[in-house]
Amino acid sequence: MTTKTDWITKEYGKLIGKTVKSVRLLEPTELADFGWEGRDGFLIAFTDGTVIIPSSDPEGNDCGFLFVEQPETAGK
Repeated sequence: MTTKTDWITKEYGKLIGKTVKSVRLLEPTELADFGWEGRDGFLIAFTDGTVIIPSSDPEGNDCGFLFVEQPETAGK
C-alpha cells in the first residue's frame, strides 16, 4: 500500500538538489495551453530544464499558489 508520504516523495523528491534558475509569469500562449487565460500563472525553472508550474489541483483546473516560508515561520 502506498502512503501519502510515499506519493509525495515519489512525485516531488526528484526536486531535491536542483538549483532554481528563474521564476517568471507564464506567457499568454502558455496560459492558453492550460486554459488559464486572464490568470497570473507562473513557473519556476531549474538549471537542468525542469520546471514547476503550480496548479490548484492535479487536474490543472486553474493556476496555483506556493507558500514560501522561512524555517522559523513555517507552519505557524
